[in-house]
Parts: sequence; C-alpha cells; structure tokens
Amino acid sequence: MMSSSNGPATGSNESATLTVPFVDSPFLDELLPKSGLNAADQALVREYAEKGYITIDLGLPDFDAVAASVLKDLAPLYPKDDRRVAEAWYFNDAVRKVACAPKLLDVLRKLYQREPIPFQTLNFDAGTQQPAHSDTIHFHCVPHHYMCGVWVAFEDIQPGTGELFVVPKSHRLKTFDMLDLGLTPNPSAYRDYEKSMGKILEAEG
Repeated sequence: MMSSSNGPATGSNESATLTVPFVDSPFLDELLPKSGLNAADQALVREYAEKGYITIDLGLPDFDAVAASVLKDLAPLYPKDDRRVAEAWYFNDAVRKVACAPKLLDVLRKLYQREPIPFQTLNFDAGTQQPAHSDTIHFHCVPHHYMCGVWVAFEDIQPGTGELFVVPKSHRLKTFDMLDLGLTPNPSAYRDYEKSMGKILEAEG
C-alpha cells in the first residue's frame, strides 16, 4: 500500500486549493497539459482516472528471482489460521525491493503528483476468496483517496489461481462505512457488509 506526502496538488490556482488527488480533480483536463508529463504518461493518468486501476510492469529485470525468493523465504511464516504475512518488508529484502521498486514509485508520482510513501506490505500464499469489498473499510487516510493499493502477482495468473478482481469505475462510488449501510461497526457484521456492497455494485451497474 502506498500513501502520498502532504502538499497542494500541482496545477492552476483554481485547483491548488482542492485537497483531492490529481487524478480525481475536476480540473484534470486543464492540469494535464501543464503537468510536464509526456503523451504516454498523460494517457496512463487518464486511464487510471477513468477505470480506477491500471496494470503496469514493475521494471525489475530480476523479477523472477525476486519472486522465487519471496515465495521461498515466506513459506514457513504463514499462520495456519490466517494465510498472510504482514510487514515482511521490514525483514525481507526481496519484499522490500518490490514494494519500493523505482518504476512503481515513479508511476505513483505521475498519477498523484506527490511523493509516494510506501507504508505497508501484506503477503498471501493463497487468494482470500473474498467477495467484492473496498479496502477503505479496513484502513483509509485523511484527506481521503490518497491511499493507493498495489497488487503484485508472484506467479503466473490464470483462472483458479486466486486471481484478484476489480470492478472498473467503482472508485467513483461513495465511500461506504458500516454505519452508512445500517450495520454495527463490528467484525461480526463484515459478511453483511460484503453482501451490502454486492447489492450496491449491482444497483450501480
């Protein structure tokens, strides 16, 4: 996961007072030509603003070796009742190399026009099989929407391998918390939260 450092968004006087990400600005069409980004990078920003996600290559020439190292080193660390290892970048050089990949940070700078701050890693050895949800229910930032989730596959992805799914344009939805959905903010209500989000996605098309 990535956050970004404080400071006004780059752009005109009209947009500089908005505390929203560059890609969410209603002045994006005005800001992009002044951003200094080349045509390809401007297209990437527009794609991210439109869909809410993009797919990139991390640009690590030794990625296969790095991925193999992560899989080997973390294999004995996954708890049986929770197949994830939090903050492995604190002690594993390979995980840290991925989380801080220069190309990744550069892309985030272009998307948000701020300095990215890597702040968390979470490794899984299998897909969580979760229904649709928003990570804002787990953690968020103030101002909103400056947190960017980055998902990296350490194996080739095909149907049945626990692949991630994303609902295009769902980043435009209101940020719902459990109180918004009439639920008690408690882990026991999480399945009801997921069901509610599924109904909202269906209703929004």
